[in-house]
Amino acid sequence: MTEYARSTAFGALTSPEAAEARGALVVVPIGAVEQHGPHLPLATDIWIASAVARDAVARVDEAFLADPLPVGCSVHHRSFPGTLSLGVDTFIRMICDVATCLFEDGFVPVFVNGHGGNRAPMGAALQRLLEQNVSAWGLTYFETLRDVAIERFGGRALGHACALETSISQHLWPELVGELPDPGAGDSEVFPDPSLFSTDPAVRHRRFEEFNELGLVGDPARADPEWGEDVYEIAVLRVAEQLRRISTSKRA
Repeated sequence: MTEYARSTAFGALTSPEAAEARGALVVVPIGAVEQHGPHLPLATDIWIASAVARDAVARVDEAFLADPLPVGCSVHHRSFPGTLSLGVDTFIRMICDVATCLFEDGFVPVFVNGHGGNRAPMGAALQRLLEQNVSAWGLTYFETLRDVAIERFGGRALGHACALETSISQHLWPELVGELPDPGAGDSEVFPDPSLFSTDPAVRHRRFEEFNELGLVGDPARADPEWGEDVYEIAVLRVAEQLRRISTSKRA
């Protein structure tokens, strides 16, 4: 589902061209292949992260887009068919190994994440890289959308296979979005709040079958493809802005 432009595709470089491009950002999409309720594709997280990264890189000088690392930490979805998952240690090693190769070759590794379950392991990987004196960056695209998403839907409608992800998917690949669940199908009253932008101070990781039989958090019935187009463009612009800040920071 990812389209590459020859001018920005890291994988299209030859080795001598890569040597000449040292100092550039190399953006690596990471995400997941896992259940997304009864209505969204398994690859929703990695496809959205890849699309946002691709279009953001196109707006930034001296930046390349690497091929995505599709499988993430999804053990909490494994009771639902089709879910692929790496162990946390495997995921951390993968991020560290890829970042180290890029860093040793003179690039600035930046991971653009699209999966909530990757946030903590990505942070752990960055900490391990710090111990190894390897400089790398990570960001999660939907964290850049916190304000607009909450303003549009409120926090309880946002979680997993929710109004946000469904709206973006309706914009990017409408032919792959199935019939939406009934309103309120993703409601969950557990503590701590499993919503995407929870403000609960306590944290506990749960398996998704504990929330509901559909594997949802939030309310996909409130999705809107027109809003999905708008918020996707906001995500691209905001991720691009972060990439520019990283590019400036690396020269400071």
